[in-house]
Formats: sequence, structure tokens, C-alpha cells
Amino acid sequence: MKPFFTLVLAMSALVCSSQLSNPPSLFVILQSGDTVLAQNVAYVHPILKTPQILADNRGFKPAEISKFKTAHGLFAVIPDGKSEDLYAMRTYSGTLSIYEAVDIDPYAGTTISTSGETTNAQPDELAKGQVIDSYTKNDGQLQRANYANLRLDVRDNSEAVSELKRFRKLQWLQRGMISGGAGMLAGGLISQTGVIQFNPLMVAGAILGGSSFFLQAPKEDAMWNTFDIYNGKR
Repeated sequence: MKPFFTLVLAMSALVCSSQLSNPPSLFVILQSGDTVLAQNVAYVHPILKTPQILADNRGFKPAEISKFKTAHGLFAVIPDGKSEDLYAMRTYSGTLSIYEAVDIDPYAGTTISTSGETTNAQPDELAKGQVIDSYTKNDGQLQRANYANLRLDVRDNSEAVSELKRFRKLQWLQRGMISGGAGMLAGGLISQTGVIQFNPLMVAGAILGGSSFFLQAPKEDAMWNTFDIYNGKR
């Protein structure tokens, strides 16, 4: 019997050692602030059933969760008040981390899949890391990436504030050009009777509104610069 007990003890020690050397690296953060560590975390959505996030077979409803990390990355539940099944994926890490809204289905399970098939997902179905939808500061609450939120979170960095103000100016200028162009087009239409023709006022309106497109790239650059500067990456 002694060799048997010795073998059992050795196997138990081996299992404990394996668990210690491979601690859970995935997790679920609940709305309460509690963190649940797990070896496996995955999003599942059975047909005709409520979607869940499974942490080692322990299920959580999306409404109970703030963030969760799977083998594919870190995701956050978007609290929009309308749906409990909207998600964003972290695509940029730092003091200010960037999240991009995604369709969570391709990331379900342990293998990325699309169109219901386990295969390599098409690029247009996955996060590209080119969009700033929302963000967190110090891994806190998810917030919309807009001027109103960011001006409070970057106010301790004057250079980042300067870039954020540049973003705001370009944003207002772009909106003004679109509104002005639309107004001129409408005015050109209203001033006509009978057969509608493209008159000079409408041409000017189309040019003004269309020119706003050229402000999109510098506006987006200003937003990216705000994050890079605040995170010390520039």
C-alpha cells in the first residue's frame, strides 16, 4: 500500500505544481468590480438562448459583465442602454486604451470563425485597429471617445490637450462645411420653379460640402495624436 500512497502523493504534487506554473491568465470582470480568473473564457450564443460569457463553464450574462479576456483579446460590454449584446475589443493598450466596436460572433469559442464556419476570418469582419470608438483610462470604465470625455482625462497633459483642441476645431469646421453646403444646395433648389437645373449656388454648395472630406484625415490624426502623446508614444 505504501508505494500506492507514494504514487498518489507524487501525482497530486505534480498537478499542484502544474497549476502553480500555469496560473489562470484569462478573466471576467463583473459590474460589481469583482474579477473571476479562469483557464478558459469564451463567448457563447446558443440558438434561441441568451448569450453568455463562460469562465471555466461558469456562465455570466452580458449585463453582469464589464470586461472579459479570452484567448483572442480583451473585450468590453458596451453599456448603451438598448442592448445587452454589444461589444468592443481593445486594439491599443496604454494609460488610455482604445476599443473598437466589433461583431463578437467571429470571436466566439477558442477558434476565430466567420459565417458560422471555423476558418480564418475575413479582414472586414474583425477589428482592424484603425477606429477609435471608445476608450478606458487606467483600465477603468469604458467611455465614448469624444471631446467631452477626453478633455477631462487628458487635462494633465498640455500637449495632448492641444491635439484634442485641434481635433475639436477640425470637427466643427467639417460640420460647418457640410451644413453650409447642404444649405446652399437647398437654397438653389428652392429658388427654382419649373424644371430643376443645377445652378451656380448648388454647384458651390456641392463643392463646399464635398471639400469637408479632406478634413477627415487630419481630424482623425489629431485624435490618434492625442492618445499617442498622452501614452508617451510620441
